[in-house]
Amino acid sequence: MDRTKEYFGPNPAGQLIFDADGQFSDILMRSDLPKFKSNNRAKGSTEENAAVVQGSIGYFGTYALSGDNLKMHIVGSTYPNWINTDQTHIVRREGDRLTWQNAAASAGGQELHRRSEWPLHHT
Repeated sequence: MDRTKEYFGPNPAGQLIFDADGQFSDILMRSDLPKFKSNNRAKGSTEENAAVVQGSIGYFGTYALSGDNLKMHIVGSTYPNWINTDQTHIVRREGDRLTWQNAAASAGGQELHRRSEWPLHHT
């Protein structure tokens, strides 16, 4: 059974930031999210709101890295079920990319796992 799905489409957009003080933020979204016809995010239609909720996620908190294990404590999230929870990811640096396996998919429970790849940029 194939349990992979491109929840954020074939060309997702996003940014993942880790700072030296143990803080992180992550935002991931579909690149084809619809614009709101009202031009007001508080007045989106049912369909527009559903597309945004299903096509994006943002969260932030603290992290600790030990070997290949990344432990993240989520302080805030656009998916409220993650607030004040902990996640552990297996991460690997592959050249100029960071890859991780997400064991707590927000769009499919424990059976679906998200593998993410992020380009590394240093400041």
